[in-house]
Amino acid sequence: MRLVNPALSLKFLISLVVYVKRVLAILFRVAAPLFLILAVGYHLVFWNRIYPGVKIAGVDFSGKTQEQAIELIASVSPSSEISLVFEDQTWQFPIESFSTDLQGEATVEQAFSIGREGDIFSTTNQKLQAAIEWIDLPLIFGIDEEFLAQSVTHIAEQLFVPSVEPGVSIQDKLVVVSSGKSGQEVNQEKLREKILSSIAYKQEGPVQVPVNKVVVELTLEEAEILKTRAENILEKQITLQFERKVFKYSGEELIPLLNLHGPGISDDRVADLASDLAEGINRPPQNARFVFDGGRVQEFAPAKDGLELDQKTLTDKIRESLKTLEATSEEKISLVLPVKTTKPEVLTEEVNDLGIKELIGRGTSTFRGSAASRIHNIALASSRLNGVLIKPNQVFSFNRALGDIDVYSGYQQAYIIKDGGTILGDGGGVCQVSTTFFRAALDSGLPIVRRNPHSYRVSYYEQDSKPGIDATIYSPSVDLKIKNDTPGHVLIQAKPDTGNRSLVFEFYGTSDGRVSEVSIPRVWDIRPAPPPLYQDDPTLPAGVVKQIDFAATGAKAAFDYTVTRGTDTLQDRTFYSTYRPWQAKYLRGTGL
Repeated sequence: MRLVNPALSLKFLISLVVYVKRVLAILFRVAAPLFLILAVGYHLVFWNRIYPGVKIAGVDFSGKTQEQAIELIASVSPSSEISLVFEDQTWQFPIESFSTDLQGEATVEQAFSIGREGDIFSTTNQKLQAAIEWIDLPLIFGIDEEFLAQSVTHIAEQLFVPSVEPGVSIQDKLVVVSSGKSGQEVNQEKLREKILSSIAYKQEGPVQVPVNKVVVELTLEEAEILKTRAENILEKQITLQFERKVFKYSGEELIPLLNLHGPGISDDRVADLASDLAEGINRPPQNARFVFDGGRVQEFAPAKDGLELDQKTLTDKIRESLKTLEATSEEKISLVLPVKTTKPEVLTEEVNDLGIKELIGRGTSTFRGSAASRIHNIALASSRLNGVLIKPNQVFSFNRALGDIDVYSGYQQAYIIKDGGTILGDGGGVCQVSTTFFRAALDSGLPIVRRNPHSYRVSYYEQDSKPGIDATIYSPSVDLKIKNDTPGHVLIQAKPDTGNRSLVFEFYGTSDGRVSEVSIPRVWDIRPAPPPLYQDDPTLPAGVVKQIDFAATGAKAAFDYTVTRGTDTLQDRTFYSTYRPWQAKYLRGTGL
């Protein structure tokens, strides 16, 4: 074996590297001037000519001067007609319908600019690209945009086939899945581009109209899976709660939230649901206002936190809840709406020294179907109580606060219950106000000093409640009285909504931690209404029948009222009501 001296090998390599560097230096000194001469020569040859490899609409314009190119451009003007096709349908248009005069000079100018505009790197790249693979430029011409748009729209309308989305319906408590129907629509922007390209590049042959298939139809397997998923949640429910607002969604309302084409839910539909909820919940912060004058509060607005529904979190919660309802035997899920709050700058307790700090109770009722005079009286009586203050330890009389109820104080005649019958009287409808006030007092946990039930059931008070939670008044003998045993004043706020036929009473004051519970009313001893009674009335024309009273079944009702504060029981009583059966009454005209 022959051994090589490492030192000699390294010396040889160094010598070789030095030699190569010298050779390259010599070659560069020779090649650089040669390249420079060639480059200068190339530019001189094409000084006022289009560089090689440049085409216009497929025609070679290499080496042409601008004057020569303008003469040649006439020979490559657009064809006389353009055809648009889709399957067996054809639309033909004269080219002049789309385009105006060919702009020959502008077209040549763009060809002449190749290799001449930009920095040295971009111009060199353009020249190499043209020489190696050609650069094909379009003809420049004016476009009748209105006609082009009309033509594209016309074709799009002819080829449009609407898709029918799949759906789930409930028929006779059974889930029925409709598979839907696929459709098609023209890609109008792409068709426009293809028409312009066909004209600009003088393309031969018809233009294929680009049509997108809209595939929404379910396969048999997808339809069966969707049906099974819908059946799994048909009898189930999701309840969303925030403060006093409750939103219940039955299985039939939840089914449309399912993803029709796969597992999970439809993000778009749940986002729409969350957006609708946000409209009713979101609000900016509200500063408190309080104006006390003449012994009552003339202007009041409690401080309210700004609210913003967290729609993304809600969407995630609904998704998980639906997944649980689908996969388990759980029938109902209750969720608290995720709401972000922002504090107002001015709090309620900062604008008064009467202890009016917060909402302590709320009562509601509705009066759909009321006559105009009854609605008037409800709004008037409510306004008379709005802004009234109940002092600490004061026993509040509803009748005393309301004042006279007669035509002289602004009330109109409407039906009232008096002496065992229904008659027209001043202030009919005021008992709607006393009933709602009574409910607010119960919700506030205040002692009820005096309360009288109605002698028979009134449908208005059962529109949003079971029988029994009502209170009648008839000045001066029949009154409603409550006591303020809270640490501060209690402010009464009345909110009649005549448009929606609803009434709300809100009590504001200082909460001492008491909790009020009102049981669901118990109803028993139900007795049918007597047969209707017809009374002749000579003031009505013969043949006219007017109903003046409505039938009501008799019953007994009771509910429990419990108020606690910590371990102490402040109220523990039961309110009873006995309602007589009531017959419908009609006036039968006997007059001329």
